[in-house]
Amino acid sequence: MASLDPNQRKHEEARTILIRILDAGHQAMFAGGCVRDRILNLTPSDFDIASSAKPEEIIQIFRKSSFSVIPTGVDHGTVTVVGKYSSTEITSLRRDVDTDGRKAVVEFGASFEDDSKRRDFTINAMYEDIHGQIFDFHGGREDLAKNHLRFVGDPHQRIKEDYLRQLRMVRFISKFGFDVDEETTAAVSAHVSGLKQISQERITSELWKILEGRHLKNALSCLVNTGIFGEIFKEFSNPTSPLISTLHLLQHPHFDSKYTAQLRLAFLLTELSEDSSDRTQILTFLKSLRISGEELKRVLGFRDLLRAPPLQSRDEIMGFLDSIEDSKIPLSSLGDLKESLERLSYKNHLSALTTCEETYGYLRKKRPPLTGDDLMKEFQLRPGRDLGLILDKLKSAFRRGEWAEAKEGLSLAKSILDDSTKPK
Repeated sequence: MASLDPNQRKHEEARTILIRILDAGHQAMFAGGCVRDRILNLTPSDFDIASSAKPEEIIQIFRKSSFSVIPTGVDHGTVTVVGKYSSTEITSLRRDVDTDGRKAVVEFGASFEDDSKRRDFTINAMYEDIHGQIFDFHGGREDLAKNHLRFVGDPHQRIKEDYLRQLRMVRFISKFGFDVDEETTAAVSAHVSGLKQISQERITSELWKILEGRHLKNALSCLVNTGIFGEIFKEFSNPTSPLISTLHLLQHPHFDSKYTAQLRLAFLLTELSEDSSDRTQILTFLKSLRISGEELKRVLGFRDLLRAPPLQSRDEIMGFLDSIEDSKIPLSSLGDLKESLERLSYKNHLSALTTCEETYGYLRKKRPPLTGDDLMKEFQLRPGRDLGLILDKLKSAFRRGEWAEAKEGLSLAKSILDDSTKPK
């Protein structure tokens, strides 16, 4: 029998969880994004359940089972049931008592219809019972059929409940290509300043997801037209229509979503920076986003690759290849990156990239005559960070022609090891 794919296993586990809650005498249905995705014939990446059971009752139901329960947000009625293949969030039916634009005080014991009124968009306010019947209180299915994104009820009220919903709206536009009406756009424009109440980490998380989307052109236009772009990218002018169209095209089948988002952000900031020769403005902005160190390195690496002057000497080329590798941009992706940029109307970013791609293509044919296994045997090393650092330094030195034979490479590796163990 063929094995189930991971997402199908998640669905089966979620169904098992749902059945156990029902068998314990509580109401429960799938809710939110997983229902939306199934209606769109997409495979949900995770499943959420809404239930009349309170968190302590859910914990009791799964206390003596193969599932574990994590109290991820008990005050707001949410626990996470973790199985072998999935983590399913279960939230008690609730209604908002008070909100301040960031978090809400909730009251449990609501009906599914009451629960739906506190959700953000009509397409996320649907429920599916164990038999597959859909409960839609706000016309979400019709909106999906029309490719339309609409807040539940009064858009001003939904936004004031959580100002991050403005960015969530743009994220769904970027992911699915939804249209929004003038009333919705006007409501968002009226509350842009509310984003000041949201933590930078939450804003940055949504921004990455927006930059990953297949419909980035529509999303960026919405960011600009509503004023959100100016609120987030305070030190930069709004992108022009040609730049928005160009950025949308910046993708490649071999790029994963994170790589695509980081490249797009680097390209956008590079084009909008006031001084093309100075990365200070971009660096300051990236730090304000509070992104990880690796994300910062890669975005700056892309910026340097896009802005680099023509590379002339071998030392320049090799040094630049080292800096690109240090920035966590895989040299093996340079060909795909060049191919992606060649499709754009912007041709001024290709000089250094072309040189690097051609040089790396030549160097790939000349593999170092030493492997990680060789180093582990010679120096009794184990796989890990230290071995990786030695290999990186050896590869860099090999590209520069500083060694060619295995014996020379082992001698250099010993020197690197000795230096790393000296007292500092």
